[in-house]
Amino acid sequence: MRAEELATVVRRGLHRDLSEALMHPVLAHSLDQVGAVFTRNGHDALVDFHRFLYEPFERARRADPGRYLTFREFLLDDPAAREALERIVGPDYFILATEQSGRRYFDARTRLLRSLRYDQPAVAQWLAWGQWGRDPVTVDVFADMPGLLPVDFPQRKRIIRGPHAGSERWGYPDWETGRTRLFQNLAYAELAHRLPDTAIPLDLNGPALLTALRLPHDPTPRPFRGMGVLTMSDLQVAQLLVEGRSPAYRSMLVAPGASPPTGFLVSHGSGGRAAWDARWELAGRLNEPGLLTSSETRFEGLVQRHPDAADTARPAIGNPDHPVTTLSNAELVAVALYRHGCPAIAVQAFEVEHRRVQRMVYQLERLFRRLDQVVDADLLRHMCGLCDPHNLRVLTPEGHAAEDFFAAFSGYLPDARRGLQPARGNRWVPNRARAAALFGPPPPSPAPLAGLNRRDLVEPRTFRLDYDSHRDITRAMNGFFGFSPYYLEPVANLFRDAGVRRALGDLFGESDGDESIAAYNGFAGCLNAAMRAYGMDPELMPQLLIDGSWR
Repeated sequence: MRAEELATVVRRGLHRDLSEALMHPVLAHSLDQVGAVFTRNGHDALVDFHRFLYEPFERARRADPGRYLTFREFLLDDPAAREALERIVGPDYFILATEQSGRRYFDARTRLLRSLRYDQPAVAQWLAWGQWGRDPVTVDVFADMPGLLPVDFPQRKRIIRGPHAGSERWGYPDWETGRTRLFQNLAYAELAHRLPDTAIPLDLNGPALLTALRLPHDPTPRPFRGMGVLTMSDLQVAQLLVEGRSPAYRSMLVAPGASPPTGFLVSHGSGGRAAWDARWELAGRLNEPGLLTSSETRFEGLVQRHPDAADTARPAIGNPDHPVTTLSNAELVAVALYRHGCPAIAVQAFEVEHRRVQRMVYQLERLFRRLDQVVDADLLRHMCGLCDPHNLRVLTPEGHAAEDFFAAFSGYLPDARRGLQPARGNRWVPNRARAAALFGPPPPSPAPLAGLNRRDLVEPRTFRLDYDSHRDITRAMNGFFGFSPYYLEPVANLFRDAGVRRALGDLFGESDGDESIAAYNGFAGCLNAAMRAYGMDPELMPQLLIDGSWR
């Protein structure tokens, strides 16, 4: 690609797939920065980016595709690329690109977090780690290491199969951890924007954070930049930073013991969502940060120190969209301790959509359980974008349903969606309440109605149950259609690994081998279909194992 063509790509904002080709967030970030940091004209900056970073890295990566070269490994052997990158992104971003962990890495990241500006790219290098390759990962842990980590930063895991069963290693984070980190990092950026002169602790300790912020009690919600319709008070953003739980999209008070409306969940117990919301609201009102982390006995002792905690009058100012702010102090205590008869809160939460489909990881890992000694599951997760911030979008439930066939038709609970995949042989269960929203504006928050029949939520004449009426039906049938060519190629190379071929060949003729081979052939066929749709080289496509021979 000539520099002029690359400049056109950047100007049109079409470098998303190009960034995927670069296989590391620092390159995507440097591509965003080249036009602003050079004193020369933008054309020369793009020439340097292309000449010293993009082309050499692509050549090195393609020369040895089985190595899965990381950008950090490439920089170690190329002084010219190191010099060009440091000029483009500056010393702190350069450290994030060349070091994996340790005090220097986190000191640089802390400085970057404290200097964030909203004119930077929405998903800049500070949000991702991105150094996953073939080699095992090591992490340098130190005493005061921050708790706020990049979304895909390694997680300590216990090995449960194989010769090393029972030991621990650093591996790719599970999805629940990645989603939590995503919201925590977004919350930090929002809080830093709202409180520019405040030093925000990064240890994710709730009492310490409240003490440092010294927030006046104000339940007024404010727009959360970059998150569409989401509005949150400063106290809510602080809670999101600590807990990383998906923000509430709709919330409402319901009578104790009443069933919530379709699509809403009610938390239970003193560790549920409503209980934690009540603790944060009460801690803000009473200026008592210790309420956030204390045991129930300690919580009751702290409450007794404040006569106002027994006040039964509801506040004059509250936010109905965040119902705990409308409760009295006495009601908050009851909700926090989950006392019998306390108010209940029904919630719909924001959801996260993957551009490259996360459910492919679960299916592939089921396939490779017998092959986990020869297949790098961490690398597979990385290429599928399970915790890649560039691959994630925060959406409303209706927005998620519009984008994702499974979210629209297979129920509103993530666990239920995973349980209704075609590979599991389950029947489809259309989620009428959500799918109806695809054909009009989002409905208003429904009021809880006694004896509500779920079928009454949708007018049958306005909604078709045909699967191919959904825009995402193609990707639902073949998840690899959600991948760009730049990710199809390394996934195909992983399928073509010699160790995988040997292990599958050993299964031929075994009593339980046919099922694993059939599953592999099915996924390889889907992968090949996606690659053929892009017109990719047939030599890159994995072969099928049929009647004991590779074809």
